[in-house]
Amino acid sequence: MLRALSAVLVLALASSCNATQIPREWIEADRATFDAVAFEYAAYVQADPGLSPVQVSARLELLQDWNLRIAVGEELVGILEELVKPEPLEFPKPQPLPPAEPAPEPDPEP
Repeated sequence: MLRALSAVLVLALASSCNATQIPREWIEADRATFDAVAFEYAAYVQADPGLSPVQVSARLELLQDWNLRIAVGEELVGILEELVKPEPLEFPKPQPLPPAEPAPEPDPEP
């Protein structure tokens, strides 16, 4: 339930943002931090005898929520970048000019 609520909140927040408010670099940095920390932290939490089952569950759920937030952010950044990506300009091909008509003969002088 908490995870579903988190996803809804992230989506609601993101829907009010534009692409400049969710920079790709921030999401990439958050993913790199998660990838560097989450596995070892989960192992530590599961092995810590001083934590109750409720505390272990809460900490592991925190990791799942963090991962979900990053995944939603990655998807939203991709969608927002697609929405604001400028379309390439396409100009019509130039048409060849019609052949020039010969200049009219000047009137003979009287």
